[in-house]
Amino acid sequence: MSRGISGCASSPTRTFDAISDGRVSVVTDEVETFRETGVALVSGAELEADLIVTATGLNMVPFGGIQLTVDGSDIELPKALAYLGMLLSDVPNIAFAFGYTNQSWTLGADLTCQEVCRLLNHMDQHGYRQCTPRIPDWPIASAPFADLTSGYMLRAIDTFPR
Repeated sequence: MSRGISGCASSPTRTFDAISDGRVSVVTDEVETFRETGVALVSGAELEADLIVTATGLNMVPFGGIQLTVDGSDIELPKALAYLGMLLSDVPNIAFAFGYTNQSWTLGADLTCQEVCRLLNHMDQHGYRQCTPRIPDWPIASAPFADLTSGYMLRAIDTFPR
């Protein structure tokens, strides 16, 4: 999906005023191709443009692209489950924070950090050196890691744990 504003304004307030006044229009469509005079859209419409700025968007990479291994075996993130949204199945002693997507990001990350601290304190109190979530032997439902429909998430969701 591509969103374009046809017209020009120098500030957000002026942009909204220009849209309200009908001096510019907002178009949501998919780009079919670029032409000398602008952009041809899948719908058949063409947007005339003097300048086109392309943006490929954000490419999310889980764990910064680090290849996790356990005892010499690579961990396939798309096959892993995220336990409590902070631990990975079959990967010992690793925790991560991914904030809330429908509320304050930092609130979700903060709650995750509190839970990790509780886990570490529990491990300390009982003398445990390792914590490894395991997928149970019985059937378990899984869902995508994040329930977002933005392009950057949809492009990457299959690279994340479930």
